[in-house]
Amino acid sequence: MSKIKEALKKAGQERPEKDPVGTKTTEPVRVSGFPSIRTIDYSEAAVVQHKILAHPFIDNDLNERFKLLRAKIVAETQQTDDRSFLITSTQNMEGKTFCALNLAITFAREVDHKVLLVDINVKNPSVLKYLGIDEQPGLMDCMHDNVPLSEMLICPGIDRLMLLPLGIGRLKSAELLRSR
Repeated sequence: MSKIKEALKKAGQERPEKDPVGTKTTEPVRVSGFPSIRTIDYSEAAVVQHKILAHPFIDNDLNERFKLLRAKIVAETQQTDDRSFLITSTQNMEGKTFCALNLAITFAREVDHKVLLVDINVKNPSVLKYLGIDEQPGLMDCMHDNVPLSEMLICPGIDRLMLLPLGIGRLKSAELLRSR
């Protein structure tokens, strides 16, 4: 048996069995440069309702479509080494949150990717809602109250995925984003 196969076998024995579609964890996440990030586990009922690719929602066809989208994004951004992208639309209810969450989870499943999903929809922040997580402080709170970003990050119980919610509703959020 080759050394690579032996190492993979050993790593598999040391790691608990994981769901191939998504995982839940309750341990604090450590990311270099940040203290322990708050972990707020997603609701299984919410991911099923909103068709988010996390346990227990399993849709292999949808999973394959997001893997294909991920591959196309990687191919397009490989030359420029772009690591950030925006998902937007001109109208409500066109699937921004659905696509952003499922794509973030798909990227986070890659062993060498850590993903930060920032909900910056000032009119209808819904990333946390799609995961069944109550409204949390976030980006607007950082900007308004000078709270460090590291204190606003959330791990939703999906390996290698962090969230930065928009924050608790504030008046003139869009204006605050445009400010210095």
